[in-house]
Amino acid sequence: KGLVRNIYDPLKLMVLRHFFTRGLRFHFVFVSKWMSDEAHRSLKLQKELPSSTIYNPISEFYASWNFDGEIKKKYDFITVRPLDGSKYCIDIVVRLARANPRLKFKIIGRGTFFKHVSMPGNVTWINNFFSPPELASHLNEARIALMPTRLDAQGVMMCELAASGMPVVTSSISIAKEVLSGYTGAYFLDNNNPEDSFARLLGEG
Repeated sequence: KGLVRNIYDPLKLMVLRHFFTRGLRFHFVFVSKWMSDEAHRSLKLQKELPSSTIYNPISEFYASWNFDGEIKKKYDFITVRPLDGSKYCIDIVVRLARANPRLKFKIIGRGTFFKHVSMPGNVTWINNFFSPPELASHLNEARIALMPTRLDAQGVMMCELAASGMPVVTSSISIAKEVLSGYTGAYFLDNNNPEDSFARLLGEG
């Protein structure tokens, strides 16, 4: 699978670059400036592509739902992620839970991760996904959304949680800073050393 991808991806980019440099009229729509920058880098184009950036919309539910920060919380952090796939950083969430046993973490998402990695005692896991209205009650159980990422084209759920007024901790990568730069409730982790940046967030470092 990896070999096929390593052959296919460069070939695909070469063909695309050929079309884009022949004077044909294109106008590209990207879901973030980060994706636009990545397209230019991958295609190795000498000039700017005619393009627009149009962010994916948040769901209608989160556009009107407000996080309730005043009610009593059962958890300090909640993470809503598919458990399989390295880009979703469940490994980082578990590392932070192990490093902070006095805090309570809730993880919502399907996957096989915990078949291979032991679950810390301060983690509650729900092996399921929920519709936005169903998820809202779970979100209100926690103080902060912990949503690290290694790769996102936009990070729609981060945007939805920010729109609701929920504090969000995510990774210090360019796309996360792009979409959350105007939100005062956003905090950023160093994926390479999450324990130290998490300690600083907690005021312990």
